[in-house]
Amino acid sequence: MIVKLLKYKGIIFDDWAENEDGSIWAEMCAECAEQYKNILTNELDDGGTARGSCSVYGCNHTGEDNETAHYYVDFNMEYVEFIEEEDNILECCSVSTKY
Repeated sequence: MIVKLLKYKGIIFDDWAENEDGSIWAEMCAECAEQYKNILTNELDDGGTARGSCSVYGCNHTGEDNETAHYYVDFNMEYVEFIEEEDNILECCSVSTKY
């Protein structure tokens, strides 16, 4: 099966949302936000209102734990790349050096 993924500064996302103005954002759990904070220096919003599933490819954190805040990532479109891959090719969770 072919899946469409979003690559942003080397981080692969499997879920995102698009605003009416064409801007793109995604949710990220606290653990992934901590892991990628040096890459996403100006893109993380820690407003604490996000409660969905983490959008980082391979991360299994969901919004089921209402005590765990998630973050928003606002993507700078200059660094967004959409990729299509066989579902079984990409390995779990990480900055990809394949692309």
